[in-house]
Amino acid sequence: GHDFTDPMHGPWLTNPGETTMTVSFIGWNRTGAGIRYWPKGKRDQSKDVWLTTYGMVDFSKDIHHFHLTGLKPGTVYEYKLMTVSSKHVTACFRSVVGRATYSFRTLDAAKESYRVFVTSDLHGYASVVLDNAYDAAGGKDADLCFLLGDNVDDNMNEPRPYITRGFLDDVIRLWGREKPTVILRGNHDSWGLHAAEGWAEHFERPDRKAYYAFRHGPALFVALDTAAEPYFSRDKQPVSGEVASAYRDEQAAWLKALKETPLWKEAKFRIVMNHYGTRTDAYGSGFFFQTGKLLKPILNDTTPEGRIHLFLCGDEHRYARVNPNSAEVVQSPDDKPLTFKDPKRKAYPQVVDTSWNFTEVCCTCRGEGLSLDVSPEKLTVTSYRVKNGRGGILDRVEIGPDGQVIK
Repeated sequence: GHDFTDPMHGPWLTNPGETTMTVSFIGWNRTGAGIRYWPKGKRDQSKDVWLTTYGMVDFSKDIHHFHLTGLKPGTVYEYKLMTVSSKHVTACFRSVVGRATYSFRTLDAAKESYRVFVTSDLHGYASVVLDNAYDAAGGKDADLCFLLGDNVDDNMNEPRPYITRGFLDDVIRLWGREKPTVILRGNHDSWGLHAAEGWAEHFERPDRKAYYAFRHGPALFVALDTAAEPYFSRDKQPVSGEVASAYRDEQAAWLKALKETPLWKEAKFRIVMNHYGTRTDAYGSGFFFQTGKLLKPILNDTTPEGRIHLFLCGDEHRYARVNPNSAEVVQSPDDKPLTFKDPKRKAYPQVVDTSWNFTEVCCTCRGEGLSLDVSPEKLTVTSYRVKNGRGGILDRVEIGPDGQVIK
């Protein structure tokens, strides 16, 4: 009766890296929690990590995060969850090691080819649409999975049910125990009385910043977090607006510094992810913040060592693609609006500035599975239309190391 190693939610994996991984789970009660992990086939090398506070086991939480470091690149690790239920009741002093064994593989800069599964704007409908999107895009073959924001339909006053039932439980069921997920915040994820702290409670980062970069194979991935702002904060919560603005400026400075590092310069492909797009917000279709104005001086680089090759975003509830130095918008003619009142609204109403030198792909809402195939020769982005039972390829584009569209 004191075994809490069978989690209520989880485990799930975040913060992937060549030498790092975060394992998280939510238990049935507040307990002390630990993890036992080892390289696959080498259980004699297992290590135990307990969550502590000031040198004591932490019994105060039912949600637990283990930020593993010092791992080996491209290596499969197996792990078990552990709990100890009370520091007061003598019958519960002993720790319990879970029966279930899970596994994950660390990232590897030496890996040549792989797939990433991408979707966006689930708005709490993951249980309805995520399975079909994951299957259509070949998600079972993916090394990583990305959610580009607006994963919930607002965090409201108590984020946990909106996060766990809204999408996290389905992520865990489909892939989350053994494959890491990069989870971006959208504007809806940032709305609600306890949204910021609720989000951080579920997707904790060691550095307390929700923006970061990591390398896998030929590609560098950059996850941005520019949508972190409460609803109408500029009008009704000016302090929150000021903090959010400073946080975005902080990201811009970090991104500019990242471009000077070997991590950036040695990558063959550079892929930036953000909930808001650059062309969309730059020309008036965004909510609070014109992402393009902030990012263009940094990202619109034409040098081989400075350029990016792909910008992935959501928010607009439409699939759309804009090629480098182009005003043409590729989007589905039958992608009708789901939530907006204006039936003529387009994802990119007008692209008048053709100086953007990278491809931007905007995922649609509640029913698109997108695969990103990475190889030394090219990036291949394929969008699969699965909404309302319709299937087939919505769009496909190939991008070369020079940033130009191959076809």
